[in-house]
Amino acid sequence: MLGGDVKQLCGLEVDLEQPDLELFVDIVKSGILVYTSKHKGPGGLPLGSSGSVIHLLSGGVDSAVAAWLLMKRGVTPFYLHFYAYPSVDHVVDSKVARVARVLSDYSGGSTLIAVPFTKYQLASIRLGERVEPVLFRYFMRRFAERVASAVGAEAVSFGDSIGQVASQTLENIAAVDQGSQLPVFRPLLTYNKQETIDLARKLGLYEHAVAQYKDCCAMVSRHPNTRVAKERVREAYDKLNLDGLIQELEDESYVILIQPNETTHHQMGFKEWLKTKTTPVKPH
Repeated sequence: MLGGDVKQLCGLEVDLEQPDLELFVDIVKSGILVYTSKHKGPGGLPLGSSGSVIHLLSGGVDSAVAAWLLMKRGVTPFYLHFYAYPSVDHVVDSKVARVARVLSDYSGGSTLIAVPFTKYQLASIRLGERVEPVLFRYFMRRFAERVASAVGAEAVSFGDSIGQVASQTLENIAAVDQGSQLPVFRPLLTYNKQETIDLARKLGLYEHAVAQYKDCCAMVSRHPNTRVAKERVREAYDKLNLDGLIQELEDESYVILIQPNETTHHQMGFKEWLKTKTTPVKPH
């Protein structure tokens, strides 16, 4: 019956051996869909079906692509960003917000939590610089866990790739993850840089991610130890009372809510944002 209708309406002849045009048919509740081509999508799982994570978003290529890979597996990311500028307004006008906006096209919206970096920098300035980069990542992970507890997220995520930089050796990753109360994901763990760049270009992230920006990670030591002992990281963390600093910075952090295809955003204090939630929820 359907074949007869298609033949009559389109003037096509049936050839089951060597057709010039292949037709596809899907039967749905509201009717029948007839089409001539298929386009491969990203695959994966429906967004939100695998829970949510706190994802460290620097605004660079790696963290941006890692966020997309999480979404591909059904994970909704909350973005946690540490900024080195004097005001959060610089973040709103920066590549970080533009990257989050592109990612929101895939997720229906982005929640960007912006944390000032300066007080951490002042607290850690007297440390040996070969320890400090790993300590900073440990500090970010601990901060992310507190945020996860507040919003009901199930994990923390980084854009790390094994051995790509000195702070991302297996030994230093172990130092960063020590004592974690949540799973720590690294979607790019086995990607090389060119693979990540190629995917960033395909997703429309690359041109934004490579724009100039004062990245906090670039402000710590350029020559870190590739094998920092876990004990040294934990001792430095306790010595500087960074748990206390995390609580202090929660009062100074902001949440930027970004919607796809919009140039405007909604901004509020982190503590104020938490008060709008009667129970932990996941973003749209």
